[in-house]
Amino acid sequence: MNEIYAVDPAAPKDGEELMNLVRLFGPTEGRFLYDFPCEWLNEALARIERESEMTKLRAKTFLHRRRRAFVDPERHVPLRGTWSEAACMLEPRKGLIGPRGCPPTAVPIDAALYDETTLPDSRAEHVPRTPYGLRTAAQMLFRISPRIVLVDPYLRLSYLDDGGRRRDDRRFKPVLLELLRAATSEGTEIMEIFVSKRSSEGESENDFADRLDRLKTEAGAAALQLQYGVLEEDIADLPGRRQHARYLLGIGSGLHFDHGFDSTDDGSLNHVHWLSESELRPLLLLFGLPDF
Repeated sequence: MNEIYAVDPAAPKDGEELMNLVRLFGPTEGRFLYDFPCEWLNEALARIERESEMTKLRAKTFLHRRRRAFVDPERHVPLRGTWSEAACMLEPRKGLIGPRGCPPTAVPIDAALYDETTLPDSRAEHVPRTPYGLRTAAQMLFRISPRIVLVDPYLRLSYLDDGGRRRDDRRFKPVLLELLRAATSEGTEIMEIFVSKRSSEGESENDFADRLDRLKTEAGAAALQLQYGVLEEDIADLPGRRQHARYLLGIGSGLHFDHGFDSTDDGSLNHVHWLSESELRPLLLLFGLPDF
């Protein structure tokens, strides 16, 4: 899950092969491509310039739709020597894909396209239910989307102890801190948190918002626009219609967290998976994140 590959822009032999290759990457597939060399898409499109206008238009339209499949390298890697030699300097990376007959440091494109064992399924993983484990699973989403929406009707920032005193919650708070830090490190601009009325039970909306602001300060996320909203109660509370699923959504992308965003030290795992396009579409429309 969240593996990053690098592809030689000379690898696809034509427009159809270019589209078929890029189709294997992106948020719905759980694997991504480095934009390497810089402006990879333009270079790849330049190599099909002699094809028909229809093919070029289809390729440009398709690659625009798949633009979130590409991520920038974490550090500058100069393009010295052959592409394969330079790409070996990219870290982290799962693998390299080159043209047919490429050096053994890369996988030839025909193997990537036609041998299903070459690119293992990357859409889901069972991750530790720890703050760091959940942040690691979510980090790529923060990397590819400037706006994030967290949906968890069970999330809470505080609770009442047996003596009626309000205490900071110790299961959700550490995870939210890590997610806010991930947002800051990846340059996320806006993060919205949607909870149910149960999340702030016994507190006013201002008290809940103040706790979020203190959490934002603790995470060092001053530049982040942090907002919260309340899920519609006819969805969240009615028997048979209760909102159970917990999501982290981005523009044109999203993750489902089976156990939500609480942490535990009992060694249990959280099943996290990238949402398919059909799963995503109604959620992105509902929370104002379409990218179609």
